Amino acid sequence: NRRAIQHIVKGAEVLGAFTYTGTFEIHAAHYGAKSVLGLDISENAVHQANRNATLNGLEHIVHFE
Repeated sequence: NRRAIQHIVKGAEVLGAFTYTGTFEIHAAHYGAKSVLGLDISENAVHQANRNATLNGLEHIVHFE
């Protein structure tokens, strides 16, 4: 699924649901998404996903709530 999006997300605004640790959304940013918002009901998942975005240097593109 992550590879399948690489030609779709370039320059797009991406919304991800049930994001968990944010890997799908982070891949979207690596593939050229303009902005990415990931949503999850779990505070722990949101915290970890935002941390993962920061570790990947994508905190200016990827945000989780």
